Amino acid sequence: MSDNIYDNYWFAVFFCSYDMDKAFMDVFLWTLLAFVLTWTTYHVTNRRKKATKLADVAVEEIRYGGPDVIIVGAGVGGSALAYALAKDGRRVHVIERDMREPERMMGEFMQPGGRLFLSKLDLQDCLEGIDAQKATGLTLYKDGKEAASPFPVEDNNFPYEPSARMFYNGRFVQRLRQKASSLPNVRLEEGTVRSLIEEKGVIKGVTYKNIGYVSKNCRLEEPEKLHLIMAKPSFTMLYQISSTDVRCGFELFSNYFPSIANGEMASFVKNDLAPQVPPKLRKIFLKGIEEGAKIKVTPAKRMSATLSRKKGVIVLGDAFNMRHPAIASGMMVLLSDILILRRLLKPLRNLGDANKVSEVIKCFYVIRKPMSATVNTLGNAFSQVLVASTDQAKEAMRQGCYDYLSSGGFRTSGMMALFGGMNPRPLSLIYHLFAITLSSIGQLLSPFPSPLRIWHSLRLCGVSLKLLIPHLKAEGVIHMMSPINAAAYCKNYMTATARKWYRHTRVFHLIKRKKTAAEEAEADTEERRDGVADVIIVGAGVAGSALAYALAKDGRRVHVIERDLKEPQRFMGELMQAGGRLKLAQLGLEDCLKEIDAQESHSLAIYKDGKHGTLYYPSSTKFPYEPQGRFLRNGRLVQRLRKKAASLANVQLEEGTVKSLIEEKGMVKGVTYKNSAGEEITAFAPLTVVCDGCYSNLRRSAIDNKEEVLSHFVGFVVKNSRLEDPHSMHLTFCKPFPCVIYQITSDEVRVAAELPADSIPSMANGDMVNFLKKTVAPQIPETGKLRETLLKGVDEGLQEVKIHATMSMSAKPCDKKGVIVLGDAFNMRHPIIASGMMVALSDVLIIRNLLRSLPNIGNTKKVSELIKSFYIIRKPMAATVNTLAAVFSQVLIATTDEAREGMRQGCFSYLCSGGFRTTGMMAILGGMNPRPLTLVLHLVGITLTSMGCLLSPFPSPRRFWHSLRTFALALKMLGAHLVDEGFKEMLIPTNAAAYRRNYMATASD
Repeated sequence: MSDNIYDNYWFAVFFCSYDMDKAFMDVFLWTLLAFVLTWTTYHVTNRRKKATKLADVAVEEIRYGGPDVIIVGAGVGGSALAYALAKDGRRVHVIERDMREPERMMGEFMQPGGRLFLSKLDLQDCLEGIDAQKATGLTLYKDGKEAASPFPVEDNNFPYEPSARMFYNGRFVQRLRQKASSLPNVRLEEGTVRSLIEEKGVIKGVTYKNIGYVSKNCRLEEPEKLHLIMAKPSFTMLYQISSTDVRCGFELFSNYFPSIANGEMASFVKNDLAPQVPPKLRKIFLKGIEEGAKIKVTPAKRMSATLSRKKGVIVLGDAFNMRHPAIASGMMVLLSDILILRRLLKPLRNLGDANKVSEVIKCFYVIRKPMSATVNTLGNAFSQVLVASTDQAKEAMRQGCYDYLSSGGFRTSGMMALFGGMNPRPLSLIYHLFAITLSSIGQLLSPFPSPLRIWHSLRLCGVSLKLLIPHLKAEGVIHMMSPINAAAYCKNYMTATARKWYRHTRVFHLIKRKKTAAEEAEADTEERRDGVADVIIVGAGVAGSALAYALAKDGRRVHVIERDLKEPQRFMGELMQAGGRLKLAQLGLEDCLKEIDAQESHSLAIYKDGKHGTLYYPSSTKFPYEPQGRFLRNGRLVQRLRKKAASLANVQLEEGTVKSLIEEKGMVKGVTYKNSAGEEITAFAPLTVVCDGCYSNLRRSAIDNKEEVLSHFVGFVVKNSRLEDPHSMHLTFCKPFPCVIYQITSDEVRVAAELPADSIPSMANGDMVNFLKKTVAPQIPETGKLRETLLKGVDEGLQEVKIHATMSMSAKPCDKKGVIVLGDAFNMRHPIIASGMMVALSDVLIIRNLLRSLPNIGNTKKVSELIKSFYIIRKPMAATVNTLAAVFSQVLIATTDEAREGMRQGCFSYLCSGGFRTTGMMAILGGMNPRPLTLVLHLVGITLTSMGCLLSPFPSPRRFWHSLRTFALALKMLGAHLVDEGFKEMLIPTNAAAYRRNYMATASD
């Protein structure tokens, strides 16, 4: 029984399981069938929709009248895009509200980056025939100071000529319209667009429907610069928009806007703005107002770029993205956008496919970010920094921006590369903005971080973050901080291509092409075509005469033009240091120091507060010449050098006044001058050397540099006198400025006293005599007949008295071919260490040796390469002397500041301490050891000595405070020259070792 029950149980279980499995299988099969039917229905329907859509796309052009693209607006963006798309075979319909020439003052400056994009669009010829003016950089003015910020010319990553163009915007727009309408597939029509036609969210077509004026008939002194004055309340600009017209513009706030109609604006310009404009620009700035020029007002607007959600439409130009016009980069961003859009649309066979076009447009918004984000952030941040404020933090930011842009080196070149669109990298911009902030904070905290200064520096950090963070949000943190997009952009849109525009680039273009045989032949015959001389030298001073002799000895034909061949009457350049004598010997000119009654110079004697020390040139086996200098009459030395040069048959020495350089396509071909008979003559040569002194009238034509007047020296000669120690230069640490006395001939003594730049005692009413007798003479020691000699010269009526400005000017390379600038026309420093002739002769020696390797100077490309080497090779000597002169001249000035006086006392103590300190400093002073790093170490030693003097006999809080200020002062003095001369050249000894090996190893030629 139990077995039957057991069997029946399993039978029931099996039967139920079978029924359940069968039901499950039925459900599964019906579900699978429903899925297959649903999928098949959807797929067939979708294919029909796609076929219908493709058919709609195929007839899209027919339905909408023919054009592939409708462009609303024929400004710079519309005309350039029409031309670019039409060149790719698109049919373009352009509708412009007014076809007359626009009259607007925005868009008158084309940055170098914009010119590059214009050339990539094959529109570079539109800048021709509109009287556009070349711009090589920016000149900043603030509180009576000015600084030049040129576009970097050595940027090998930028494949185009690094110069901008200034022009009338309307003329440029008309040229673009003319170029676009010349294509048969462009229809340019005048009409007013009323609205966009939409169907289901897709745009289908259209239905028709800051303050400035021009000063005419004038030209700026530097027409190749955009002149930006950091005035109050905001900035003012002047730039040359045509050969005879200057645009004058300024910014005002909307809460204060003088009326133009009733003359309030003209009065505001004359009374408030004009006094802040530098004198050399003021006349032109006022000319337009006085002549009743039409004043235009254009609002300065900002608008971030936003992705359009509608299909079938793209918004470009100022309708899409605006930034403050202070950096004049709107057209550059617009042309960049057009270039990107053109390349993205080029692969699309049919623009009627709205989905694909929309995908392309999304890519466009990402690709454009490096350029647009850089320019937008820089433009808006720069405009806010330029606004004057009573807030100390904001004003410090403004000053820090000016100092940063004017500091030279990688700071200036980096910012100008961003400004000109030559390096569109948002991350680089952030680094520079961070550096400007740190520079501003450093100024706020100096000379010591008081609680108030710390508070203002913290507020300045907040101001900086407030400037930057909104742009990080608007542009996107990833786009601003990641370098990947910027690298891709530069690779795809800023590299050189083998196009027609290559002919317009400079020799440093990235594309390397070989010279043809015809070009080589042309270079070989350059000097025969250009004239009989190989070299024209303007100026026959120490540098000009020495170079003429050196090049003529190498077989060059040299034409020297000097304004006045009479013996110069000047008291600068009366000490030839030991290093200078070595250079004379290497040039074969050492005999020029004979027969001029030159006096031996063995040492430097220094005097301060009744104490004195004598510092001798060290006798070193490493210096291959006699360790002595020479005191001399500068005019006699110059005449001996001229005579020596003119004695060579291939030197033509002529008296004449050079008026200008002759240029052709950026290359100097020669000079125009008036000879002694008053005839105007042109002279040609493959190479022109400008060395016409500190007051050079050709400097600005060749290099972008400005001299700075530091102070003045009054000098006179005491006749029939001889010092007890005639072989020393006697330097007295007088108050407020030093005084030097030295023997220039066997019976004549030179006395020279430094004067402040802004307070020169009058010679006419006897103030100068009183100053010398009552202020200078009591501080001169009586030992060695020093005071007696000075008073004798004063009593005899200050014979041969002259007042000479002491000027400083850093060396900047010349970017023009066919010209070199040398001597005081090229590089000046304070004359207190009397090393100017030594640096000039060192430069002459380097130039002579470099040119020796060239059989033909007519090959301008090779000459340009050698000149670039010259700027590097000269650094050890030039940087050492320039830094020593600048620091020494500042230390010698007496003040009531305890920190500065401590530095002055420390310098005296260090020099008088003997041993390696004295010999080391004298070796540097005499040009016997031109090593910038050694000088830096000695300056550190002087600083530590000064701090020790301040802290002795016990470091009280007050003394400790002043010692810290002394340290900060030393850093400030040295840091400026490290930046100016270059960290690498100053701190790395490789260049100095090479210079010593090649130019100081032997005294022979």
